[in-house]
Amino acid sequence: MSFVYASLAGISASLSSISGKFVFSDEFRPENHLAIAGFLVLFVLAYISMWYCHTKALSLSTSTVTALLINTSCNFIVTGIAGTLLFKEYHSLLWWSGLPLILIGCSLIMTDDAKSKSE
Repeated sequence: MSFVYASLAGISASLSSISGKFVFSDEFRPENHLAIAGFLVLFVLAYISMWYCHTKALSLSTSTVTALLINTSCNFIVTGIAGTLLFKEYHSLLWWSGLPLILIGCSLIMTDDAKSKSE
């Protein structure tokens, strides 16, 4: 269950940074003040959700390192892909080749964590 909370924490952190880009960046800020207010509310709610899920993952996990790595990995992956899709950001081949390595690393950590729980 800690994997789910850690993943949700990473996704929430990513959502917070994406909505923050709409609120605080001159390049992507909408003209409508209601839209800006909506993104600001989303920014705050995602930030609160991230900390709630992260502390829950830390309390449920057998290792704080596992929760932290999964949180950071999900944040990195979702933010990078959203940056490409929403903001037309460019990522190098090195970045895209590192993405599956992060996923493999997370799966190895989760496998090791599951083994240590069963022993």
